[in-house]
Amino acid sequence: MRMKCVFVLFLLGVSMVQAQLPSMSVVDSGRRHDLELQSLELSVDIQGRYAETVMTVAFFNDTKRNQEGEFTLPLPEGATVSNYALEVNGKMREASVVEKERAVNAYESIKRQNIDPGIVTREKGNIYRTKIFPVLPKRAKAVRIGFVHELEEVDGKLVYAFPFALKKMVENVTIRVSGDVEKVSFPSKMGRMQEDERVKFVESKRVVLDGKLEIVSKLAPEKSIRGQVGEEVYIDLVTAIPDRVLRAEASKPNTVSLFWDASVSGYRRDLKKEMQVLDALFKKLGNVDVKLTVVDLHADYQGKYEVRGGDWSQLKQQINQIDYAGVANWGAVDFKDRNADRILFVGEGALHLPLQKLSPRGVVHILDSSALADPDLPLLGLAEATGGRVMDVRAEKVAAMAEEIIKLRPRLIEVKGYFDSTYVQAEGEKLRIIGKCKTDRTDGIVLKFGYGQEVMLVETLSDAAFAQTNGEVLRKLWAQRKLAEMEREDFTTQGPTQAILKHCQQYHLVSDSTAMIVLERFEDHLRYQIPPPEPDLLEKYEQEVGSYARSRWSERFQGTVHGAQLDHGRRYNWYQKSYPWMEYQLYPRYIRVEQWTHAQASVFTKEQLADTNHQVFLKWMDEVKALVHGKDKVKSKEDLKQWMQRLEEVKESGAQLTGTPIKVPEHEFAVSVRGLVNDGKTITLDKGATLKQAIEKAGGIYDDEIGDRVAIYRNADRAIYNTVSKDYKPQQLFPGDMVVVMPPMLDGDLLLSDGFSADPFSDGGLEVTKDSTARASKRAAVEQSTLPLGVDWRAGGGDSGKAGGKLPVRRLNGVELSGKVQPVIEAKSPAGNVSDVLESGDVWQAYLNLKGTASRDVKLKVAKKLYEQKDGHKARRVLSSIYGLKSGISVQDMRAAAYHMIAMGDGKGADELLALIQVADPEDELVFYDRWLAMGRTSKLCAEQWVVNWLSCHVKFFEHWRLWRNVQAMEMTRLKFLPNEEDFYGAVAFFDSLVYPSDIRIVVCSSQVDQGAYLRVTDPAEVQATPNRVSETGGWCAAQNGLADYMVRKAMPGSYRLELGSSQPATYLVQVYTHWGRENETRQVYVVEVPGDGELHEAGQIDFGL
Repeated sequence: MRMKCVFVLFLLGVSMVQAQLPSMSVVDSGRRHDLELQSLELSVDIQGRYAETVMTVAFFNDTKRNQEGEFTLPLPEGATVSNYALEVNGKMREASVVEKERAVNAYESIKRQNIDPGIVTREKGNIYRTKIFPVLPKRAKAVRIGFVHELEEVDGKLVYAFPFALKKMVENVTIRVSGDVEKVSFPSKMGRMQEDERVKFVESKRVVLDGKLEIVSKLAPEKSIRGQVGEEVYIDLVTAIPDRVLRAEASKPNTVSLFWDASVSGYRRDLKKEMQVLDALFKKLGNVDVKLTVVDLHADYQGKYEVRGGDWSQLKQQINQIDYAGVANWGAVDFKDRNADRILFVGEGALHLPLQKLSPRGVVHILDSSALADPDLPLLGLAEATGGRVMDVRAEKVAAMAEEIIKLRPRLIEVKGYFDSTYVQAEGEKLRIIGKCKTDRTDGIVLKFGYGQEVMLVETLSDAAFAQTNGEVLRKLWAQRKLAEMEREDFTTQGPTQAILKHCQQYHLVSDSTAMIVLERFEDHLRYQIPPPEPDLLEKYEQEVGSYARSRWSERFQGTVHGAQLDHGRRYNWYQKSYPWMEYQLYPRYIRVEQWTHAQASVFTKEQLADTNHQVFLKWMDEVKALVHGKDKVKSKEDLKQWMQRLEEVKESGAQLTGTPIKVPEHEFAVSVRGLVNDGKTITLDKGATLKQAIEKAGGIYDDEIGDRVAIYRNADRAIYNTVSKDYKPQQLFPGDMVVVMPPMLDGDLLLSDGFSADPFSDGGLEVTKDSTARASKRAAVEQSTLPLGVDWRAGGGDSGKAGGKLPVRRLNGVELSGKVQPVIEAKSPAGNVSDVLESGDVWQAYLNLKGTASRDVKLKVAKKLYEQKDGHKARRVLSSIYGLKSGISVQDMRAAAYHMIAMGDGKGADELLALIQVADPEDELVFYDRWLAMGRTSKLCAEQWVVNWLSCHVKFFEHWRLWRNVQAMEMTRLKFLPNEEDFYGAVAFFDSLVYPSDIRIVVCSSQVDQGAYLRVTDPAEVQATPNRVSETGGWCAAQNGLADYMVRKAMPGSYRLELGSSQPATYLVQVYTHWGRENETRQVYVVEVPGDGELHEAGQIDFGL
């Protein structure tokens, strides 16, 4: 069986970080301080060149409250936490290994219940952070943590060192040392060493920890070791490349496959020296066949070139003609027809797109002359796995690099012996092999040495070559090395792969994507689906978790179904209502007038109202109602012009209502006096009567200390007077006036202390009386307006097309765009001088002349120009620089470039890029929706898959298939992409009626899919619609991560302003539909880029119906 050998060149010879004693800190009264270390039990097991360290530490909480304890533990290179337990109810409870996100969520949730959880996570620099809660006041909390690491070689000996620099009194300290120990030195103050069988130990009470523990292993550094656990055998083999191989030479290559990086990095690289390396190489080889592939967004094969006598002029000429722009998609490389004895990647080796699995037959070298310190890990691993390496062209000598490409370095090519995996560490000619195999293998371990892929020598080792040791320690070491390699291979994915999770759970390890957590209650293991480590509890867990999960997921699924039904129900109800247009501007005045007329009618008789302006106000209200109902008759621009003119007339006449003159009759007239008077009622007064006379006729103010403010309501307006003011007494009253005496606690808005209003003309207002100044006894305001703010138009009068009929529904599989799509506004980006480039006869060459210095603005305009010239490949290369500005794969930047491609009409290019997002981040919720857009909204597969992904983030277990299909069908209506009924087993019959044809629909997609897309739309009535609410004028706005949607069924004519915001820099793809869902639907697409300042920025304007 052929085994994978991974050479890690940087591990040997590096000074090992020593294990350290942790300290636990808490935050009390806003300040962080360390808790007292009450006891320490340290156990060290030396097995050959490795040590397993297990610390049990107890910290005392001297504060008066529950605390969250936290400590960090720096570990030596290559080590990882493999043992973690927490004291729960007086006993140590082992930890479970799960995904980091699941562990953190469970910890934070349980912590709020004051129940014991503990968690261990890994951070950069191989530092492990532990959190424990609660640490009870005036109590100690114990935690156990263990790890395996390699001993350091000092003067030909393998040495373990553990420093104690606490210099504080500790109540109880025990140190135990076991295993292959030649010599041990305990801290001087620990007392006399004792020995029990193979264990050396010291125990002390109330001792100051200082000095260090030092242990020397019996094993010689060059000795190989072997250990067994069950049916698995683990080895640590120390060997060297044989002299016979060192004296041999690699065969001279007959073929070379050259992959040339055509990205914008060409302007950063030392192209001259790269060519010098090739020149030296071909002169040494003399005759060789070279296959050239230029790597930009594609891997374009340029053909085979024959180099004879070192002459490579034709190949050199072809390379000199390469244009450098955008990124290099190394993931497009395929060795199917391009394998060779030597494979050279010439470029910076940075990955901006996912790299597929590559299987070259030859030796891969990477010639890097850029400013990058190292290429990205997958390319580095590819070179190492084939016997090649990364050459720093800037620093190394030309002749030496050419020589090494030909002769190569000797290496261990393969390890055989029924090994599942092997891990090789190399330093010069020395080799270390760490691996595992089955005990039933029939032969020894076979080592194949040579150059590149060429085997020169085969050696076989028997079990006698190994010293026997504890297999558990070797098992943990192998598992740590295996984890490190798995994480290297997982470089292009986001989040833990199932393989890493399974490995960490099997070997009880912590990784960047996993964590250890201790839970106190069995039900928490079920709730968060975290298997308990104890065998008896694990058996019980496996018996119950299925039914518990089905119950929980069923509840969650039903909640998702219910939520989707409510959402569609709300949208359906919204769609049935008629909302105001710009007449909304009249509503505040209309409500005030309506309340005024209602209040007058409730206190005056018809005869008394005849002397007032009551009919003037009623007439104006009728004019408003006629205006509202008249908008349904607007069918043309002329109709609209007349309606708008009438709106302005009604608005103007409404503004003049409060100044309407009132004629005082010669006979008596009526006024109303209420509030804090002795006999509140409607009274009659003679011509010329004053405010003071009216109050006296109503019995006077019953308490002068609190009734010191008087309001006169007239013509739906109000004036307030203080009873001690000189203007109070002579105020003349007129027919229909309403007087209210108020307490001093009332201010401008006339609110009483308990929140009720004394204003008889405000919604739900309560009249003030002498019987109750805190709570009124009688309602005096209009409770609901008669103006049709929300009319159910199913009975007729809307734009349904049929009075009393069902909604107009069409089954649409996408809308063909007619004509050229123009953005509403230009994409916002940093300013740049683009005239020289765009006015050039050859835009592409003018862009290349900028040598990678073009601003984002230039790039976008150049790409647009190239699309207009039907040169999509070059346009894509320009846009690819958006996600090639920094090293590493950025899904956000890839999506931003795809959005620009969609806006510029290149759906195919966008879809190719979005498909790579699926590779880089399989959990991306929005990618199928984006691909659906890129493919012109015609891909049923992408539409369905987007809905599946959206639901999967809410529900992971689907027991009720029909309900699942219902929810999927409802969500499909958001896309206006209704499936055939047979595809959904008849489950969509009801939901077929849920496509909502609308005058305007705006959909925005954000490159930051993990954040909510914030959209605000301001309509012509200056009413704003924001996410997850319906505006007063009927604008429906909804949002979820990465997506926002605005709809208005019957839009008012005028200008709609769009604003977008984000807490991080984001690129928005904006789609503006008019007459959405109707035969005359139009669609405009453009891109807006916003800074991540959390502020809203202008993002376009839509002029509708003008």
